[in-house]
Amino acid sequence: MQNDKLSISQIAFDSGFYNLSNFYRQFKTTKKITPLAYRMNYID
Repeated sequence: MQNDKLSISQIAFDSGFYNLSNFYRQFKTTKKITPLAYRMNYID
């Protein structure tokens, strides 16, 4: 997620998620934040 050159969907697929909705749901459940918000917080 810290690599802003890859899209979030590419990161999801590279992580073994073939359904982007499942990735978002799992990420938010685990981190309590959306993937985009996580990325924006990390980059700032």
